[in-house]
Amino acid sequence: MSVTSLRKQQADDQAALKTDEAAFPELESSANTHTEALKSAEKLTMKAKEELKTAAPLIQKIRSLDQKIAEQTKAISEGVDACTRKPERLRPTSSPG
Repeated sequence: MSVTSLRKQQADDQAALKTDEAAFPELESSANTHTEALKSAEKLTMKAKEELKTAAPLIQKIRSLDQKIAEQTKAISEGVDACTRKPERLRPTSSPG
């Protein structure tokens, strides 16, 4: 490599360094902002996990009740279907005369 090309490379490197140095404070500020946002999100996540742990027994009870309701609804529906399929058994027979 010649001295001229080395000097050109050095000048290019110095220009790039100045550009990067000028951008650094803004990038650092942005990184700090994102770090704070991440910490806040982590706190909210931890809070949500704790709330879910607290609510888990209630959610389980609600699911159990939903299942019982579904079973009872099915039984009622089957009973109604049975009644509507065979209405002749429910009607009194008329005697001639």
